[in-house]
Amino acid sequence: MAAQPIIDGLDGKYGKNDFHIFETLEREYPEDIAEIYLEHYTKSKKYLVRATCVNRTLFHIRTNKGMINLAMKAVLDKSNIVRAIAFAALAYSQHVELIPELKKLRGVIHEKSKLDLEAAIDAIENKNHNYYQDRKHTGKITWNVLS
Repeated sequence: MAAQPIIDGLDGKYGKNDFHIFETLEREYPEDIAEIYLEHYTKSKKYLVRATCVNRTLFHIRTNKGMINLAMKAVLDKSNIVRAIAFAALAYSQHVELIPELKKLRGVIHEKSKLDLEAAIDAIENKNHNYYQDRKHTGKITWNVLS
């Protein structure tokens, strides 16, 4: 894959280096970006690199079904941080067809991620991504994703 040397430079610190890599990949490989991130996520042993790949799905998850595949894979990651980011991305996606799949995870999800799972389901069911962050539905917390 031609993108491999580029994405191998990710360090997971989500600094200028990682932003430059993401911008380059998304400019040069827009049709393959979900596959590139998923492949790199799958191969990475460093949780920060996996978290960075999953976090980047936020910018595309509403329009790119491949990003949903990455986030769904990541909800079963060994890292609590990666799982939380994945559930946040799924909540932000607002794809109602995910609700049955997410509900099936109730019996298998890591104990530390159960509240995140329920928050993602709640946000999608209520058609309000803010509820992933505003879990008591106070209306005082809004969540903006800037591209």
